[in-house]
Amino acid sequence: MTIQEMGAAGELIGGIAVIFTLIYLALQIRQNTKSAQALTYSATATGWQYYLHEQSVEDLEILILLSTNHHKLSHAQFMQAYYLYRTQFRRMEHDFYQYRTGTLDEDTWNAYVRGFEQDNFAVPGARAMWKLQSNFFEPSFSECVDKMVERAYSLPSPHLRQWFDQVMESKLETSKGEEDR
Repeated sequence: MTIQEMGAAGELIGGIAVIFTLIYLALQIRQNTKSAQALTYSATATGWQYYLHEQSVEDLEILILLSTNHHKLSHAQFMQAYYLYRTQFRRMEHDFYQYRTGTLDEDTWNAYVRGFEQDNFAVPGARAMWKLQSNFFEPSFSECVDKMVERAYSLPSPHLRQWFDQVMESKLETSKGEEDR
């Protein structure tokens, strides 16, 4: 075998090695992307669980009062509601960022959007707080939330209240049934 033939064989072997290396790297990148998406989903869900778990009964009563009879709020209660919503909007902005960068998939993001519209923006207090605070957020996120707020206006009365009423009615029916025994 001549030196030229050995050089050609070496180039062929080197080319094949490069191809296998690129395939291996592509597989690793795909796996890392899937891992990053799974971690993002987990962190997002955990973040919301933590946020919701930290809500006190007093916080929730203030948010309800904000939407039902905001004139009864003290200045301190108004500020508490203001910052509770700021925290919630920042959580939403975080999720929007994850969606926009591709680490939160579209189906999950769309499910979150439906929840935001139905659970948050269907009540007037959340819409009012968004109006007060919308300019504190990244512009494309603000546009996205503005669309959620628009769609929320078309929703019937907040479904959480309907659910609460149904649960209370079923508890009353259960209690009446137990009394009859």
